[in-house]
Amino acid sequence: MLAYSHQLHAQTNFTVLEGETLALSNGSYTFANLDLQGGTVSGSGSYAAYGASFFGNVTVSGTAASTINSSSWFNIVSSTTFTVADVTSSSASDLVINTSLRGMPGSPDTSYNASAITKEGAGTMEFTTHSWVWGGLNLNNGSIITAGGNGGFGFFSGAVNINSGTTLTINSDGTGFGYNNGWKPSSVNIVGGTVNGGGNHVWGISGGVNMTGGTLSSASYQWNFTDLNTVASSTTSTVTGALNIRGDGGYSTMVINVADGAAETDLLMSGNITGGPGITKRGAGQLVLSGTNSYSGNTTVEAGTLVVNGSIANATTTTVQSGA
Repeated sequence: MLAYSHQLHAQTNFTVLEGETLALSNGSYTFANLDLQGGTVSGSGSYAAYGASFFGNVTVSGTAASTINSSSWFNIVSSTTFTVADVTSSSASDLVINTSLRGMPGSPDTSYNASAITKEGAGTMEFTTHSWVWGGLNLNNGSIITAGGNGGFGFFSGAVNINSGTTLTINSDGTGFGYNNGWKPSSVNIVGGTVNGGGNHVWGISGGVNMTGGTLSSASYQWNFTDLNTVASSTTSTVTGALNIRGDGGYSTMVINVADGAAETDLLMSGNITGGPGITKRGAGQLVLSGTNSYSGNTTVEAGTLVVNGSIANATTTTVQSGA
């Protein structure tokens, strides 16, 4: 075991091999980059917003999964890149983070600054404990899994970008992207990627959920005060699974703004849409509803095309405006 306490301040890199453990305790504040080749990083101790240690970018390679543990938490710099190879050559996680990651201490030192995560590499990175990533997420390669009950506190604030071929899986108590103020994204941008989840909240995301192709999938999304937008694309954007539009706070209609791209169907919503509010279709593109929808609010088509291959029989009224 490599153990460090109250003495690191200028290290640039640590390599931790399979079977090795790098132990960092409160005061070992290094900004080192970590090269994990099947090894383990452990930590302990905290003071105010200071966790076991600081670290910079993380690379995972070798032939076995690596682990980051701490009885407190680790602070990460304002922009941290995790490059995680598919070392297990399977769907198993290649990097497991069993502790909270948080931004650098702020002013006062009981507060935290924003931190952003960029994920590279074909492997899977799994969080088993709630982290505070307030600077956003860029998922450029591979997969991220988040787990643990979060009580309305999402993992990510700022912009969450799910890029082509990547997958973000949210396993939680239903918190999803978060519903407490300050603990949810400013926007969710799915650009050819996939978001999977259970009964997760999409709640008050001011910049909307924006899809350029890709898939949004859940057993049951709880949706409130968030627009769903698609960007013109040659690939259909798809929302699968049930979606419950919640009327909390006076939310009366879910705005679905569909741009007209090269795909015949620009947005396909195949699950059942439920709830008291209705939907408002905007944009020149084509929206297809193929579920047996039971929402009871109004259906308004302001522009473009709405194709109902399922049912909207419970809608209070259906209005198609001129030119739509």
